[in-house]
Amino acid sequence: MLSSSDVVKRYAEEFAIVEIDFRFRRGVDTADNRPEIERYNHKQYRPVMVVLDAGGNKVFKQTGGFNNQMEATLLADYITGKHYREKKWKAYLSENFK
Repeated sequence: MLSSSDVVKRYAEEFAIVEIDFRFRRGVDTADNRPEIERYNHKQYRPVMVVLDAGGNKVFKQTGGFNNQMEATLLADYITGKHYREKKWKAYLSENFK
């Protein structure tokens, strides 16, 4: 989801990043763990980004990766500028993507 070095650097500066990779951990995909996996990654191992505010409240969730580096950069701006309080991500993206 975050692969460009500029994007990785920006996100590392602005956010605490936690990566969980369900695909390659042996024994993770068991009957006991299936409800938890489906809760957070119901689309079968597609990248999922969840952004929480300082109080632990979910402010953004995206399933799937970015289409390009500009989209990833705009998402960082959208979150750090707290634009999610005023408008949906797709509206913000269409207004600011150049």
